[in-house]
Amino acid sequence: MRVLTVTGMGIDFPHTAQAAKILRYRTDAKTGKTTRQTVYAITDLTSHQASPQQIGYLARAQWVIENRLHHVRDTTPAEDASKIRTGHGPENMATLRNPAVNTLRDAGHHNIATGLRETSCHPLTHPLDLLHLTRPAPTPNRQDFESALRRVRRRHSPSTSWGVSGQGALPVRGSTDAPPGPGNRPVVHNPARFPPATG
Repeated sequence: MRVLTVTGMGIDFPHTAQAAKILRYRTDAKTGKTTRQTVYAITDLTSHQASPQQIGYLARAQWVIENRLHHVRDTTPAEDASKIRTGHGPENMATLRNPAVNTLRDAGHHNIATGLRETSCHPLTHPLDLLHLTRPAPTPNRQDFESALRRVRRRHSPSTSWGVSGQGALPVRGSTDAPPGPGNRPVVHNPARFPPATG
């Protein structure tokens, strides 16, 4: 790698302080074939802020992002084959995929495809466990609901009394008999609002 200070040389990139020429050799693990690639990079970091070794480290760190995130997004969720291509759709989907990949890595999954398969086996609980969120309470069945309703009714059962409204005298729960007259039906009322009828 060669690094050159380019400040004041009239380069068309504003704020450029250094340019680097990086020569890379890549060996294919399957075929054993070695290829050579030359890459040019520019930075606004001066020679006092970044030595050639530090610039080399920054260039290699970019490949870590490419291999651990972009390549995974391209292969596992098949981002390149996605049909979402208009408006903000691609950015929105990338915003959802990045935390998914990072969350699986934080949970100890080295293979993201395996982590996604394990998560999909328990879609209602495993994603919440990965995010350290509490699981939702189980949905109560009808017997649980009726039992809770009976408890509430016992707790808030009003005393036996008669309420008066525009329909005539109305029996309150707990009454055993009703006065004569049409339209009588059992109700629960607020005694302060409907005082007991007299006489």
